[in-house]
Amino acid sequence: MRKSKKIKDLEMDLTQSEEVIVLPSIEKPNYQETSCAELYRKFIDKQLEIQPDFQRNFVWKSAAQTCFIDSLVKGLPIPNLCIVEDSNTENWIVIDGLQRISTIIKFLGNTNWKLTKLPDIVDANISGKKVSEIKKKSPTLYKRVENTVIPVTVIRCDFSTQSSMDNLFNIFHRLNTGGQKLNNQEIRNCIFSGRFNKLLRNIVKSEEWTNIMGKTSKVDRLDNEELVLRVFAFLDKLDEYTGNLAKFLNYYMAEKKNITNDEIDEKEDTLTSTLTFISENIDNPASVSKLNKTQKEGLLVGIAKNIETITSKSKEEFQAMFEEFNEENLKHGLSKKEKVQSRLRKSISIFKG
Repeated sequence: MRKSKKIKDLEMDLTQSEEVIVLPSIEKPNYQETSCAELYRKFIDKQLEIQPDFQRNFVWKSAAQTCFIDSLVKGLPIPNLCIVEDSNTENWIVIDGLQRISTIIKFLGNTNWKLTKLPDIVDANISGKKVSEIKKKSPTLYKRVENTVIPVTVIRCDFSTQSSMDNLFNIFHRLNTGGQKLNNQEIRNCIFSGRFNKLLRNIVKSEEWTNIMGKTSKVDRLDNEELVLRVFAFLDKLDEYTGNLAKFLNYYMAEKKNITNDEIDEKEDTLTSTLTFISENIDNPASVSKLNKTQKEGLLVGIAKNIETITSKSKEEFQAMFEEFNEENLKHGLSKKEKVQSRLRKSISIFKG
């Protein structure tokens, strides 16, 4: 059965947030070796940036962490870590190797951590032992972990330039090698961590959001955060949209990384008011959660853009607008610049009344 153009457009939109950006070549990487003790020192001195919730769905369990420490003790080969170094501050950000570095930091920094007792780890000096015990009773083994040298690939990047941030985003796309490839928003969550990213996270956890969008699934790939990002970006810069969604969202998130408290309050109030209005005036709140991402985006942008006037509308008037929106929003293309702008402007027009 052949798919209609409308269905093909919808499917294209559902994948467009995963588009891979082709960017200029990066600076030649530097290959070096770094001891576990040096990695831990950099972390303590805030020269090494790791963000566990950037890959929180793929965090090693204690057994896997214990096996890694056992590998260090035995001197087994350890795969390369991949690091980006800010050429201005010389600080490091982990691209690939987060779980390995997190485990090293946990072992060297948490004496209360009790390693798992596993049948394939026969060394009684570490199996099932607390780090404090290992450090006291088997100091040679503890020192062995400290002194273990790990190969590191370091890529220098000037975080103050947009072109370098483009390259950094592209590097994450190509080099993250966890059990499941990171999507664009998971990469942004690491690169653009800051006040604005925290705002996105807080909104999708709010009661106003879950009332109509439902709770985040167990396998959270930050889809809701990306939806909120899209809404804010199109509310502020719809006329500047160029047709490349991933790059458009990257630039917006970089620009808003550390926004002021006043702007945080303003954006939070706007979206909270939008969500509350929908919840109080729609006949079936569950119908919103069943919309696809493009429809949700259009609904939120359309109402948020008119939030100061739409609140004066009756429930019946809003329901009529919502029915018109459901009919109209699928009639517009969903990927190219003009089509995206046309679709969202139509949504804004519908809820203007």
